[in-house]
Amino acid sequence: MLKIWGRSSSSNVQKVLWCCAELDIAYERTDWGGPFGGNQDPEYLKLNPNGLVPTVIDGDLVMWESNTICRYLAATRNGERLYPKDPASRTHVERWMDWQLSVVGPPMGQLLFGLIRTKPEARDPAAIEGARRRALSAWMIVDDEIRARGPYLAGKEL
Repeated sequence: MLKIWGRSSSSNVQKVLWCCAELDIAYERTDWGGPFGGNQDPEYLKLNPNGLVPTVIDGDLVMWESNTICRYLAATRNGERLYPKDPASRTHVERWMDWQLSVVGPPMGQLLFGLIRTKPEARDPAAIEGARRRALSAWMIVDDEIRARGPYLAGKEL
């Protein structure tokens, strides 16, 4: 059975859990990271040298990086509707996955840390406003794409 290490409150773990739900993949999940700790345990670092979540184990294969895990699951668990075999169709999925990491993820992470994980008296309003503007600009790209092409970013269905 697929084993997932990571707390369900992690957005990166949520991506993997959502992929599992869409593909009806059974798994066992262990709370790890954040308030549960364990990220710097030597045994965990042998699995994932980044000390982050998620880490997924499928038989003898150990994986980390949520988008890579989702690609693997779709490729190995009849997930062609999420990750098409056709390279031209697949490029649309990969483009948005990479965009999430490089364009919208950084300012959203800055907002999370600036507004949620930082005490009010220690917040940097200028940094938060800069992240908000970058996030808004990025989300407008999604909004424009959905308005132009339909309810999904990379095809006719999720």
